[in-house]
Amino acid sequence: MPIQIVKQEFKDLYNNSLDFYQANAGDIQLIEYTIMEQILVISSQSNYLSFNALENKITWSQGSYLIEGFRIGDTVNYRLFDNTGAPILPITSTTIVNVEGTNDNVLQLTAFDPAYIPDITNGEYFAIWNALTGARNEELVVSFNFPQTGAQGNEYSFIDGEATRFLFDIKNAPNYPFFPSGQIINGTQFGKRSGQFACTMEFETTTLSPINFGGTINVGEISILRMRLIQPGVLVESLFDQNQCVKLFTICEFARLLGEPFNRNQLITSLDANTGYFNEAYNVGVLNAELVQGISELAFDFPTNGTFEVTSTNANPPTRVAIGLSYKPLDDDYYRNKQESQSDLSMTIFTQQDFSFFAGQPSPTNPEGAGYVFKINSVNVIGQNAVIDYTFTPNASFNTFMSARDQGDRTFQVWCKINDVNLLVYDAQLVSNPPVGGALTMQNSQFFDHSYNIQDTNITELGYTANIEDDLGYAGKFLVDNGTEIQSFTARIEAYNTTTEEEFTLLSSFFSFAGVPLLNGIYPLNQQQPIISTLPTTSVKRIATLERYPSLDTATQYGVKIYFPFLLRWEYWLEQLNASDDFYPNQNKNWYPYDTTGNWIVRLHLELVKDNLAFVYDDNIDILNYDNDDNIDSNIDLIRDSTGQVVDIAIENELMRVVATHTLTNGNTWGQGSTWGMITAEPKESGPRWILSSVIPFDNNVSNPLTPLTGLLCDLTFPTPDTARLECYFDSSKINMENGVKFTSKIKERCTPFIEIDKITTQGDSKITTDDTNKLISQ
Repeated sequence: MPIQIVKQEFKDLYNNSLDFYQANAGDIQLIEYTIMEQILVISSQSNYLSFNALENKITWSQGSYLIEGFRIGDTVNYRLFDNTGAPILPITSTTIVNVEGTNDNVLQLTAFDPAYIPDITNGEYFAIWNALTGARNEELVVSFNFPQTGAQGNEYSFIDGEATRFLFDIKNAPNYPFFPSGQIINGTQFGKRSGQFACTMEFETTTLSPINFGGTINVGEISILRMRLIQPGVLVESLFDQNQCVKLFTICEFARLLGEPFNRNQLITSLDANTGYFNEAYNVGVLNAELVQGISELAFDFPTNGTFEVTSTNANPPTRVAIGLSYKPLDDDYYRNKQESQSDLSMTIFTQQDFSFFAGQPSPTNPEGAGYVFKINSVNVIGQNAVIDYTFTPNASFNTFMSARDQGDRTFQVWCKINDVNLLVYDAQLVSNPPVGGALTMQNSQFFDHSYNIQDTNITELGYTANIEDDLGYAGKFLVDNGTEIQSFTARIEAYNTTTEEEFTLLSSFFSFAGVPLLNGIYPLNQQQPIISTLPTTSVKRIATLERYPSLDTATQYGVKIYFPFLLRWEYWLEQLNASDDFYPNQNKNWYPYDTTGNWIVRLHLELVKDNLAFVYDDNIDILNYDNDDNIDSNIDLIRDSTGQVVDIAIENELMRVVATHTLTNGNTWGQGSTWGMITAEPKESGPRWILSSVIPFDNNVSNPLTPLTGLLCDLTFPTPDTARLECYFDSSKINMENGVKFTSKIKERCTPFIEIDKITTQGDSKITTDDTNKLISQ
């Protein structure tokens, strides 16, 4: 009879027990498999045995005696039973003299009594088992993984392909083979551990009878395999796409003899589960918690104090609060195929109840010694809401480690478990936030709009006004004293409350000076970081640069220039977790409200950290919404290129022309030498966003659905002095049309903003703007 799991139990952090696996990303579970282990074969109509009494042989139709645990020289017992399970004849003992057959399925005994051959027509059955008291397997190897439900599954991790395995040396455990009830044998993890987060396994012996668990014959052992495992969704978000989730897959591989590499008996489990990512009520469940206000920022170089707020959306107040934290690395060379577990590499604190943090909960440390302490100072429950006051304290090695990360590789996540949901309260880049030492004096400072494809300036202009969706660049120059030790430079766009001084980061670019040599008192700077990958490669507004500017040098100072491009975001369907609760429940990546609500503004913030003090510069950005000029009448038409027919929806797999017409209604005329525009297209409430500009050349990207009629620019003509028309091709086969397509048309006269049009196709639905006016839809 094969080794069986006769009972399985799954316990969450609150010690609730289920008979299936249910966990969200970052949750730890205690999993217990009660295992019945027997060296036993029982005949039946589906497990057929044939008998050769002349040669004392028993042939097993579908099994291997060696894998089952029988060995040459073993003393075995056999017996005959009737259809009710009552024994017909007494137990008879004999010895195995040979195991043969192509599948080791023929057992030869020293003697066999033919009277024990069962009459299967009467429901009789035959059983043979190892006769030695305490006979059991001497070794167990357990592997586990979290594949997607619906897939067959295997032991190889989706994180890095490593198999996570534990070895149990049962033979050399004290009291072998006559274990008392409750003895613990700890498993030893071997091989590379980076395929999973930290885990432990133990094997508990019992003196329970197999009869109590459905066994036919009282032979063998009942043991408990106990595993503490962390759901790995922190690093494998893609496994939860659409309606997918992960399940627990295990292989328990028993060896009859210690170290024997062959004839091992495998017990494989792969049961569907109910698991979720962040902000999900498992895979199947109703959301019963929401984020009110997340963490605005976390610093990797200095302690961060703050609060976040969550709410229970069912009838019960949030009486139980749990927290988890993790770094989310991007560098494959850092976190894949390593000896350390992901708990160490990602410095992960798995989901734990709030009281675990009251004294300060230290994280695991990575190989460089980097780690942090997260402390909950208070939890205040007010009605359905819970407000958590916290302190995040990184150690010095954490600062060193994060300072050396590449741009975009400082993603850190904090989650709060309320009811059935692990709410992400922080999911952003860690920032540098040292004490302010003074102002950063700019020698030159200027913003550039899309039409200025340049990266330098020799003037200073304060403030800037632009439209939502505009791509802008900022160039600034400053002086640094020779010999000054610099730690970092940060350029960021942030929302800032001029009354409360609250702030949260919208976009940030961090330049670390770690590893940059100070040569003759000067840092030889030439650092670059990608910022806007969706712009054409012909635009300079794709990459941020921090570089030397020698023409500013003096006898005691040297010049530095920052060029920082950014896009004024509009994606209302994407979360902005760190936004203030002033914007609840609309904390998303549409930046317009962050500049137009109460005392909130959007600004550029520059920060030079020298001698561990921050020297800062701020400049305001005024954001205008769509359709901000009532003196322009605008329209977008879609025209089938094959017939010239104007249509009101985008037709799949067809070449069309997009025609945007902008007419001045106040008697003015367009400045034909200074007017420019662009047309954009993007999948509705998705990405990427594609553009075709009348001033920035097309880069011949074959994936772009927007292409020029001729040449490399979007066609811009002036049918009348007061009318400007933009026109280009649109290939609908190159864009995801499942939910429709959004078109916009931008028209500007140098830096003066005029108009933007938003249009939904496919369904032809009207789109409402922030100020509740209908966008223009072509008919």
